Amino acid sequence: MINKKSGQFLMSVTVYVCMFLLLLSCGGGGGDDSGGAAGESGAIRLTTSASSLPADGSSSAVITAYITDSSGNPVRHYTEVTFRTNLGHFRNGSTSYTMSTQPPLDAEGFPNPDAPPTGIAEAALIAATQAGTARVTVTSNGVTQSVDIEMTGGLVSGISLSTSQGSVSTDNSDSTTITATVLDANNAALKDTTVSFKATSGTLSVPSVVTDDNGQAAVTFSCGNLDNSNRTSTITATAGSVSRQISIQITGTTLELTTNFQNLEITSSVITSQIDSEKAILTIAAKDAGSNRISNALITASVDPSSTGSVILSPSSGYTDNTGELMIEVFGKSKGTAIVKVEGLGATATQSYSVGLAGEVFSIISPTEDPYSLAKGASVSIVVQAPTQSQVIFATTCGTWDGGTSAVVTRSVTKGQASATLSSTEACNATVQVYDAADANTSDSMKVNIYPPADSAARIDLQANSYVVARSIGGILNSVVLEATVRDDTFQIVPNVAVSFSISDSTGGGEYVSPPLAYTQPGSGKAEATFTSGSVSSGARGVTVTATVVGKATVTDSISIVIGGTAGSVVIGFGTTIESTEDNTSYKLPMSAQVADSNGNPVPGARISLKLWPLQYRTGQWVPLVITELNSNCIPDVFNTYINEDDTFPGTYFYRNLILDPGEDANSDGLMTPPNSASGSVPEEVVADENGVASFEITYSKSNAAWIFAELTGSTTVLGSETRSTYQFILPWSVADAGACLLPNSPYFDIPEPEIPMLITLTATPDEVYPDGGTSTSSIRAQVTQNGNPVADGTAVSFAIISGLGGLGGPTSSEATATTIAGQASVIYYSGDRPGDVTIRAILLDGTSATVDLKLTRGAGEPFTIDLTFLPDELSADGGASQSYVRANVVDSDDFPVYDGTLITFSILSGSGAFGSPFPAGSNEVSRTTTGGIASTTYYSGSITTETEKVLIRAQAENGSFTEKELTLVEVIGSMTLTATPDTIPPDGTSSSTITATILDNTGDPVAKGTAVRFVTSLGTILTPSVTTPDDSGKVTVSLVAGTTAGTAIVTATATVGTSSLTQSVMVKIGGTTGTIVLSAFPTTLPANGTSSSKIKATVTDNAGAPVTQGTMVTFETNKVDTKFEESGGQSVTVPIQNNNGIVYVSLIAGTTPGTAKVDATVTIGTSTVTQSVYVTISPFSIELAADPTSVTCGTTEAKVTATLRDAGGGTIEGKDIAFTVENGGILSAYTVTTDTNGEASVTYTPPGVCIVPGDTAIITATYDTASASIDIPYAP
Repeated sequence: MINKKSGQFLMSVTVYVCMFLLLLSCGGGGGDDSGGAAGESGAIRLTTSASSLPADGSSSAVITAYITDSSGNPVRHYTEVTFRTNLGHFRNGSTSYTMSTQPPLDAEGFPNPDAPPTGIAEAALIAATQAGTARVTVTSNGVTQSVDIEMTGGLVSGISLSTSQGSVSTDNSDSTTITATVLDANNAALKDTTVSFKATSGTLSVPSVVTDDNGQAAVTFSCGNLDNSNRTSTITATAGSVSRQISIQITGTTLELTTNFQNLEITSSVITSQIDSEKAILTIAAKDAGSNRISNALITASVDPSSTGSVILSPSSGYTDNTGELMIEVFGKSKGTAIVKVEGLGATATQSYSVGLAGEVFSIISPTEDPYSLAKGASVSIVVQAPTQSQVIFATTCGTWDGGTSAVVTRSVTKGQASATLSSTEACNATVQVYDAADANTSDSMKVNIYPPADSAARIDLQANSYVVARSIGGILNSVVLEATVRDDTFQIVPNVAVSFSISDSTGGGEYVSPPLAYTQPGSGKAEATFTSGSVSSGARGVTVTATVVGKATVTDSISIVIGGTAGSVVIGFGTTIESTEDNTSYKLPMSAQVADSNGNPVPGARISLKLWPLQYRTGQWVPLVITELNSNCIPDVFNTYINEDDTFPGTYFYRNLILDPGEDANSDGLMTPPNSASGSVPEEVVADENGVASFEITYSKSNAAWIFAELTGSTTVLGSETRSTYQFILPWSVADAGACLLPNSPYFDIPEPEIPMLITLTATPDEVYPDGGTSTSSIRAQVTQNGNPVADGTAVSFAIISGLGGLGGPTSSEATATTIAGQASVIYYSGDRPGDVTIRAILLDGTSATVDLKLTRGAGEPFTIDLTFLPDELSADGGASQSYVRANVVDSDDFPVYDGTLITFSILSGSGAFGSPFPAGSNEVSRTTTGGIASTTYYSGSITTETEKVLIRAQAENGSFTEKELTLVEVIGSMTLTATPDTIPPDGTSSSTITATILDNTGDPVAKGTAVRFVTSLGTILTPSVTTPDDSGKVTVSLVAGTTAGTAIVTATATVGTSSLTQSVMVKIGGTTGTIVLSAFPTTLPANGTSSSKIKATVTDNAGAPVTQGTMVTFETNKVDTKFEESGGQSVTVPIQNNNGIVYVSLIAGTTPGTAKVDATVTIGTSTVTQSVYVTISPFSIELAADPTSVTCGTTEAKVTATLRDAGGGTIEGKDIAFTVENGGILSAYTVTTDTNGEASVTYTPPGVCIVPGDTAIITATYDTASASIDIPYAP
């Protein structure tokens, strides 16, 4: 039968052996003649504490024999039992062990022979160092029974490592498999052995693997994404106490160098200033193995010591930008060849520069233009100055040399020069490179633009730097620049082509083009001319200017240029008198708009657009100036002024859309107030006369006179420029109408004043209640105020228990209602029946609410009972080498554990020693809080001059309850050293730690063989708690087996030396030995504004998958200089985990420069330090997303999604393409949209036509450059 108990398997095998003096029949009715003699062994049942053991030479399993006589009763005390094994050994070091059944212990721990027999005998089997099956045979009085225990793994003797490939790429595109083969001392493969792997860099697929039947454990290794540098990673595989290492090369990252000049001339042999040298730009591109650019990589440049010359580098180091490039300026310093060595990311590259005086540097001296223009089919001689060279290599990317077919030729140097002639039958852009034939590092280059012949011109494009020009009058000439670009049919520019310029649709005012004939220029293919205006305006159509290639009348292009004044301003004029309309219901107010150009001259014929808007409305009434004269001399009495409700949301779709949108009806009348017609009407457009003035009238209702504040806008566009002017005024009224008090009061209503919210203050008296199931009570009182005053009597307040146990208004009701009297409402809370926290909420009809917390706690305000224990209670006075675990078990008057967090103070009242650390570092008083009713600390022994000393220790609670107890210090009779290997084990019910006690007498020699040692532990199980030293080494070893509860086990060993004892303790952590960090950031992109923040979340678990304990410290660091953590204000912060789920948060605040911030989180778990990283992009941009509506129905409604693009300062950005994507179903009306003048780009989201119940949520993401944002839009049937 197999039972599961405490995470271990207990195997029991029962064999009943019937011994008969006379065998009457099988299964016959028994009698006194059947069975053996009374008390002798008749049957043996065996159990084991483990069905298998690692073959490590130290693990052990306890075999328990239950021996009964033929009647089924336990055999008598001291019945002899022999244990034998074919593999492993017993605690005597032998494969056999004989003992006898023992009487149970009495209350004082001594064998009690008068107690009923148990028939139990136990022996511990210690594992062998080789794998196999141990058969343990137990024999007593001729009865035998056996049980098998599997020895797995075996003692590791050696590890070999192999790889599928010896290197991996820096772009993380491949991996290598590392295989560890584990062998025992006989070179046999060991299966079921855990092999842990560790890498100095890169990424391992798993931290540990168990060997298979072939003794092999394999992991994969790759470069990972954190480091793209070339490097060597050392992989260490460990099994048991044996480790082996292997190195993997991480390769492929390169530095690509380009420079615009390789030869630098200086004014003297050694210069002291950069202005005395030519400058070259050295561009460094960092690429990984996949040719992906690497940003934020540190690059250093230096002059190689082997150089014969020298250069100045500015800067000499820096980081690559977001394109993966770094540019360095290079200046000549001293003559010779300077080799610039560039290093970074584990890669090295060099670039050579020739530095010399003018005329002494290897360089191209003819032609001097760079780039040089060459007609297709023509040739140019490239002359190289080669002062010390004998041969020069000429190479070109386009064309051939010296009329041949080769793009590379070698020419001899004559009188310090070498030359070759370049020509091409095709138009192209050629790069010419020349080299010293004996040293390819000495070189120079130039570009040659090979263009088509003039007769190949196929098209011409005419442009002007402005298409509007003022008239030329008063001796002032105004002109624009014309530019004609000529190209062939392959779109190559064609230089040296004659272009004629002409005018049509002339005004006759004397406009002209100069020169009328111009040639296109080499390198640009452009011909230029100037158009000068005449004295007459051209009108809107303008004057036509045409450019034509001479000899090719069909190759032509034309543009229009408008001649005229440019509007400088528009001024709105206000009339001084008004008149009534014929029906006497409205007023007509004369107005004017005047347009002038930038010189103050009128712009006749300017077309002016008009727009009238009711900016504000006013409430009030007409009242007589003299109160006794009711119908004369009225004036407007204005109560309040309000903005137009359609102006509520400026800068949005809802602004001035003439629709009453949600949130706009401020006065709650259900109408748009005021209507857009309230300010009256004006012509849509008026035209300026010869004086630049346009006259018009505003017509408006008399009912709005005095009550509307209007805004009149006039705008005009003249020659491409828009000018506008705005005039704001209150609609005037007739003095005659006001004098007769004929005008109506305001047609508009005041906006109701917002109701002042009510406030609730909620209290519980008392806030700690005894959990007696309703006998104890607390008064829950709500103080309700409005504007600082008590609310009206009768205001209803609803109370409810929202968490915890108990009742309101009665023991069984969780809700109650009361009304206020003098601003107060109260109910009675009745206690629950178990300790815990209770939260009660009070809420008003308008939704205003408040909560109050109280505690259900046994012992609240009552005396405690404190039980003080010492483990051990006697120890050597060795000055702190020995310790005792001091524990206070605190219960209330009902014998229940006190509430967690109860403060207990431990103090030494008399005697020597200290808490926390040995004297003098320790203290004679410490305070600890309870968990589960227990508070504990560690006492370190003092030193004494007598044989013994009593140390009186007190444990006292804050409410005054205390207890005192003595422990004993005895004269040092020797010493004991206690070690635990390992000192951390997982809480899996099977793992164990080897506890070794080394005991010396007072002369420093090991104690004698057979010295008794007893072990106790506060957590877990000691398999053999009472042992004796097996030899003269003074050492004894036991195993601590973990349970399934995490915590710290305090193992105490007490050795009896003569009539005295030695005591020592060691702590073993039962918990994770390593672990993982899951790191995330939200959002992952921040604008570079110095204020925005990303919430960094770290979830830390141990290797058993459990959250790490509260108080575990996590360190966060960022590599970006101008970013910081909100919690510390710096680039690093260390914070504790303060919950039971292993989660901790910090906030990273963006800097003001774009880039990528790497955030590392580091935590120590057990014996391992674990680090994980996350990246936050600091973008020069940010995106805001909004959806209208925020949810949609399949096949029925759609949502408008608007992205607003902003720069780091919060300003909107126009003219940028926003990329949209959608996930989880549905489509978008567009996937790339350009932002408008408000920085907005909008798309329409359409959900699926048919939804699957209960629907889903679409995720819309908008992206621009490094900025992105997402929004969720739920959709349902």
